[in-house]
Amino acid sequence: MDVCEPALPKSRLPTSVPSQAGVSDFPQKLLNLIDSRRRWFFLAILLLYALGFNGQWRIERDSALYLTIGRNIFHGHGYSYQGRHESMAYPGLPFLFAGTSRLFNTDDVLPDLVVMFLLGFACLALTYRLFLLSAGRPTAVLMTIGLAASRLFYRYCFELLTDLPFLLGVLAFLVGYEAVLFAPFRSREGAAVELGRPAWFDCPLLIAGLMVAVVMRPAMWILILAVILATGWNIIRHVGRSRAVSRHLLLAVLIIAAGAIFFFSDPRRSTSGVVSQYEYYLLEKFSHPGQTFHDLFVINLPELCESALAKALFGCPIMPGFNTLAAILVAALSCWLLWYRTLWGLFSLATIGTLLVFKPLDRYMLPVIPLLIFAWWNFLLWLHKRLPIKWADLALLALLIAGVSTNLARLGQMVVEQRRVPFLLHYHDGRYVSLNQLGDMVRKYTNRRDQILVGPKVARILTYVGHRTALRASNDAAVDPAVPIYALIGPSWDEDGKGKVSLHEDTMVPRWVGEHGCTLGPQIGPAIQNSPEKCSWTLHRVIIGPASKITPPARPSRQTIQDNADD
Repeated sequence: MDVCEPALPKSRLPTSVPSQAGVSDFPQKLLNLIDSRRRWFFLAILLLYALGFNGQWRIERDSALYLTIGRNIFHGHGYSYQGRHESMAYPGLPFLFAGTSRLFNTDDVLPDLVVMFLLGFACLALTYRLFLLSAGRPTAVLMTIGLAASRLFYRYCFELLTDLPFLLGVLAFLVGYEAVLFAPFRSREGAAVELGRPAWFDCPLLIAGLMVAVVMRPAMWILILAVILATGWNIIRHVGRSRAVSRHLLLAVLIIAAGAIFFFSDPRRSTSGVVSQYEYYLLEKFSHPGQTFHDLFVINLPELCESALAKALFGCPIMPGFNTLAAILVAALSCWLLWYRTLWGLFSLATIGTLLVFKPLDRYMLPVIPLLIFAWWNFLLWLHKRLPIKWADLALLALLIAGVSTNLARLGQMVVEQRRVPFLLHYHDGRYVSLNQLGDMVRKYTNRRDQILVGPKVARILTYVGHRTALRASNDAAVDPAVPIYALIGPSWDEDGKGKVSLHEDTMVPRWVGEHGCTLGPQIGPAIQNSPEKCSWTLHRVIIGPASKITPPARPSRQTIQDNADD
């Protein structure tokens, strides 16, 4: 057998924490203890997640977009949104929702929530499998518990968004990658614990995981780039070792084919071949380097260092200054992953780089959270070996508990939120408390093709709930003057710098009406107001004046795409 890397030298096999002279064996005892109680831990995870499931849609603008497209597919209207071909949302999740609706013959979101809940457990199972192959069962158990305790992972098991399915695809691919490219060449001599062996289903997991990841999120281009770079590095490093090189070449062909097939069969692309909105926005972003660099250093870098990375790994911002130290730690852990598995490190660093260039949200770190938890554990082991023996055990235990407890505290808050009744009164400060009534009202007093002007962050959600075309009242709104237009005026859902909403009356819609040479007709239907809203919702017909300035744009501008993302 050719022994090569992917084969790791024995010094890099993370199979155990062997006892050494002058070094405490506490980490190994801790791993053994957790492993011996693994069934109880897994049962606790099951109960914790069952406690958080309430069958209620956690309303988000992105999930409303995916649900609307999925409903249109289910009802035979094609890959469309608001009567137009959809060119932004990746197709994986809408087709999943359409399939769920067809399977259960319903438009209700409950089956979708159950599917997402089950996908969360599938992610935990794949995490266990990944680290069973690469680090042995005790570490695999600990990593599974660590991911289950992550605030970021827990949250997205209850959200109808692409984050969790994309993570599922990434983990399935990494399991296959580990089993096909590493495990067959790895020497098992000197391993302190037994590593998992490849199984027949690992290769199908690699292919299926790649397919799932590719159709879910634009982050799939980051994964493809990381795999190509890691594959090229391994091929160059192991020229002459035919078995390993041939497998890497096959993987490279598979990756390129997957990207090409998706590009040419992407349902978002119109028959004219126009590039989709995410890719169009990417091109627009890099065509304005001055603005891009300004955003990178002035806006994104501080947000990344003082919030996003700390929230991703530890569940919440720690405190000013310490957040930056946590961000540096996350970057350092990603660099360590480069040494352990080139692909893992490249994917983690590329994910951080993408946040830096585009939008530094902690949710975008979810695909690499299992890898960062593994790196965090290895950092604790490294630190344990270098501290004085009388402090080493206490420091390891304290840091491990600190990392878990900050996440568990946020999990507790979310469980409380999920169990509160009525749910919409407490979710997101009660901003959606009147949503179901609004949906009923617009369905009763408007026709299906009618357009409804709304304030910020309302359009996608009302489009789904009301079965109407709801448009944000902005200068770039694609309003058709030949179709009846209505205005829905009510509490603003816009947020302040702390993410809070005032629920005071929004002025965006009346201002748009006045600026475009139109007037508001009399109120239609009843006014709707519930606590804690500061004003009522009212529906009006928009009367187009002779000097109307309504001209829908032919091609979405960079600002239009950003507005669509914001809504």
